[in-house]
Amino acid sequence: MKAPLNPHETEALRALVNQRGPLAVAVAVGCSPPTLRAALRGAVIAGVTRTAILSALTTPEARAA
Repeated sequence: MKAPLNPHETEALRALVNQRGPLAVAVAVGCSPPTLRAALRGAVIAGVTRTAILSALTTPEARAA
C-alpha cells in the first residue's frame, strides 16, 4: 500500500541519513537516493519501499541515532 512516512518516521530517517549518509542508507534500504529524498520530503512511496525503510529504522544503529 502506497503511503508517506509519518512525521516521527521521517525524523528518524533524517537522523539516520545525517549519521550514516544518504547513499549508505539508500543501499541498506535497497532503494535509490532519489527515492530516499522523496521519502524525506513526505512523498507517497511504494509499500515495499516503506516497509524496507521502517525495517532499517528498527536496527540498533538507527535507534541510537
